[in-house]
Amino acid sequence: MMSYISKQLTNQINLRIIILTKYLLETVDVEIKTDRALSESRSCCEPTERRLLNGPRRARSKALAEYFAT
Repeated sequence: MMSYISKQLTNQINLRIIILTKYLLETVDVEIKTDRALSESRSCCEPTERRLLNGPRRARSKALAEYFAT
């Protein structure tokens, strides 16, 4: 049989494990939410970035096509 002190120590260790596990789960949850928010904000910006980049490309292609057509 475990002595009273051994039981108390075991209970304290178990409590600390529970607290650490809860902290780690909260930290991971926050990191997942942050990562999700970042990826969503990036996906919102991608079409705008594409439009901004494609505009000059289209103009250059059109100018080259007109130049070679003449």
